[in-house]
Amino acid sequence: MINALSVGGNLEGDLMDETVPKTIVVMPVWNGEIYLLEAVHSVLVQKDCHFHFLVVDDGSTDRTMEFLQAVQDPRLLIHSRPHEGLCATMNHAIRFAAEQGYDFLIRMDADDISTPGRFAALVECIESSGAVAASSNCRYVDSSGQVVGTSTVSSNPGWVRREIRQGLRG
Repeated sequence: MINALSVGGNLEGDLMDETVPKTIVVMPVWNGEIYLLEAVHSVLVQKDCHFHFLVVDDGSTDRTMEFLQAVQDPRLLIHSRPHEGLCATMNHAIRFAAEQGYDFLIRMDADDISTPGRFAALVECIESSGAVAASSNCRYVDSSGQVVGTSTVSSNPGWVRREIRQGLRG
């Protein structure tokens, strides 16, 4: 269980590092306050991958922004927008990533928890294979942390194209 994150000032806005990393982790969030402690912690403890972490708040009405503004980490970038839904929020994040020149975008939902090494493994997979995308499997857990299901990603190119066209992957 995660007890706390470093808290302090608001790091909203400018990139805090003089060298822009190749990777940006993007997390859209709408009223995700109850999930953010674990989700944000799982991102910020990632090692072996230099990244910025963009959280785009989609007009939350809970304490999401209050929590985010209290997180003190120079990699965290916070964008707050009026509520327009997931697609508009992701399009905003993708535009930002492209404008800033990031090579890799890693997507994460506000209720996801990334396992250690996930980001480095995804970047390594793309760099070593020349692929244009990579994905990872996941486990579904209930409120007590018990695994209640899994989701695996096909490595068959035909299935991957079908899933992308039909929107079967979130």
